[in-house]
Amino acid sequence: LAVFRHGEAPVREFYSVKRLVLIENKANYYSRIKEKRPDEAIVFAGGHFSPVRKQLYECMREGFHGEIYLSSDIDLGGFLMFARLKEEVFPNLKPYHMSLDIYEKYLKYARSVDEAYLDKIEKARDREDLAIFHDVMDAILKHKKALEQEVMIIK
Repeated sequence: LAVFRHGEAPVREFYSVKRLVLIENKANYYSRIKEKRPDEAIVFAGGHFSPVRKQLYECMREGFHGEIYLSSDIDLGGFLMFARLKEEVFPNLKPYHMSLDIYEKYLKYARSVDEAYLDKIEKARDREDLAIFHDVMDAILKHKKALEQEVMIIK
């Protein structure tokens, strides 16, 4: 289990951490654990979660009273992953490095998207559970580009 590798806190100390950061991308996970603070646990999330991973997250949630974050791509898939994780498992979930500031910082490395993708963003823009990302969605619509999180460690 990735959460307890690479010098992470042993299981009995997990609940003493104040911050849990779920990271969708494996390269970003490996980069981020090098900068881990003593009061946080870093977990490789690996994309949209399966029923088994959901059970793991639910076990992690029980008794954990710290802040919980998700780092994912700044694109529709990342937004939907965040919304599902927030609705089904972690109601207090916050985005990590998924803000408009981060998008603008790395915009020159973003990938171009087609009109069909922009239509999907436009429809998602109306979802209340994605309101936290409306400013980023507006930027994606404006620039016609989405951002993979890998660029944050490569560039």
